[in-house]
Amino acid sequence: LAKNEAQYLSEKLLINCRESLLTNIINLRKTARKDFVWENTFIDKLNNDLKTKVMHAQNFSEIMQGAALVYNYLLAEKKESEELINKYKEKLSEWQIAMSSRAEIFLNWNLERFWNLVYSELTVNVPSRTRRFIGQWIEIVLKNIDDIFVNKNEMEKFIYARELEVKGRRSRLRNPDYLAKWSGAAGTGQLDYRWQVVDKIINDIIRGLNK
Repeated sequence: LAKNEAQYLSEKLLINCRESLLTNIINLRKTARKDFVWENTFIDKLNNDLKTKVMHAQNFSEIMQGAALVYNYLLAEKKESEELINKYKEKLSEWQIAMSSRAEIFLNWNLERFWNLVYSELTVNVPSRTRRFIGQWIEIVLKNIDDIFVNKNEMEKFIYARELEVKGRRSRLRNPDYLAKWSGAAGTGQLDYRWQVVDKIINDIIRGLNK
């Protein structure tokens, strides 16, 4: 971007969404370099409201990643693929370590405030069964966060039941025809809230402003 283009965009952001995370990061004149917004050091310089929102986003992203990994592990077992079974065992082990490293934060996570934040966005409509699934999954994980896989059987049964509820006869875990169409990874990318798109916008504007 040319400097005048970057200035124009920055001014429009200030006028139309002054309190947004995007606007505040640009105001800090800090370029974004990490895979997730919460990995950037500039988070510490944000106001408390935005830091709290980022914390909720990180917690939700990290805890729900486990559900996707368990699901794919179950598919790998159904497919009897040693390579994929080992792949997801390793990923689940990494997830367990990551969860344990932030155990205190998760155990003090105020879910009521999280949901209040979600519903404060007027465009958001979370179906009741989706909210129930999320709440039950979080409860299972937090039950033994330092050794999550003590609850391995409970977790697997829960994910199995969830897929049957959502997909019915199209369930990969139940229908061999749909299992055969599984590519080896279904929804395994960790939720980043389109950060890869946003950080490019941030970097383009900041580079333009610095010209």
